[in-house]
Amino acid sequence: MQQPLAIAAALIVGLIGGYVVNLLTADCTGSGVNCRDVKVTNAAVDPIDDIKARVTGSVIKWTITTSGYTFATNGIALPTLPPNTTFTCTHSATIWTCIDEYQISGSGPQTIKYTVNLLNASQQPVPPLDPRIINN
Repeated sequence: MQQPLAIAAALIVGLIGGYVVNLLTADCTGSGVNCRDVKVTNAAVDPIDDIKARVTGSVIKWTITTSGYTFATNGIALPTLPPNTTFTCTHSATIWTCIDEYQISGSGPQTIKYTVNLLNASQQPVPPLDPRIINN
């Protein structure tokens, strides 16, 4: 039963600048794609630089690069979002990808704190990290 779900998740695609991309394999060198490595040191998630989404429809991709760790069910937890902002996300055990659809009003940049939730090899939670996404 889980195999069809995994296949469906792998086939989810997004539209960026007129190009269709597989969200789980989005190229981190492309325009409108923001990638962050998620590393773990001494059983804690290393700090992650702010993500600056400069165009609506930006893809944000987090990849766990430390072996033995996976995303929890709520791997990238977004809070209550500002008005005119939505995120569409998909994930695998070690990659979490979202399309950041926002529309900036005259109020200036929006800062969105999010939480990174990981599990260790024993499926125990790792202390969460709360970095930021800045839409401008």
